[in-house]
Amino acid sequence: MTPTRRGDDLPERTGSSLGRWIKSDKVGIQDKKVQPNHAWRHRFRNLIAREGIDSRTTNHITGNAQGNVGQQYGDPEVRTMHDAIEKLPCYEVPGT
Repeated sequence: MTPTRRGDDLPERTGSSLGRWIKSDKVGIQDKKVQPNHAWRHRFRNLIAREGIDSRTTNHITGNAQGNVGQQYGDPEVRTMHDAIEKLPCYEVPGT
């Protein structure tokens, strides 16, 4: 794997874009203490736990490290992650 400069990483760029959108006039969250991307991760983990999705699948989706060595074996199955995400509620997004 080739190391990347800060900002060259797609998830990082996407998170930055989302943060700018949340703080834009379209959404309007202006409080500097609010960290929308961090809050969404917490919200996601709460919702997915409520649906009974195991922590291994949740960690694969969110990019968090697995809790123990045994959980690190095997690759995440796209179908398993898809099925987990499908259980979550949809949100209406203003301005779309």
